[in-house]
Amino acid sequence: MTPSFVRVEVEQRAMGTVFRVVLFERTRELGAAAAAEAFRRIDEIERVATDYDPMSEARQLSLRVDEWVSVSADLALVIRAAD
Repeated sequence: MTPSFVRVEVEQRAMGTVFRVVLFERTRELGAAAAAEAFRRIDEIERVATDYDPMSEARQLSLRVDEWVSVSADLALVIRAAD
């Protein structure tokens, strides 16, 4: 017997746009939990990489020119993706 799946679609604003997560899970609750985790991760990356928050890691990095600075794994990922 093939297991049935429920389609779960959730939208949330982040990073100046709308993210839509569409997934299929065995129950609506499991799908909602997976979508919530995806949006939690998006929020984490936004807090690190936003240029709108003067306290974000990206903004703090931009103030430290002419010196070597360690950055978090998330900011390194964003910088590599932007290159």
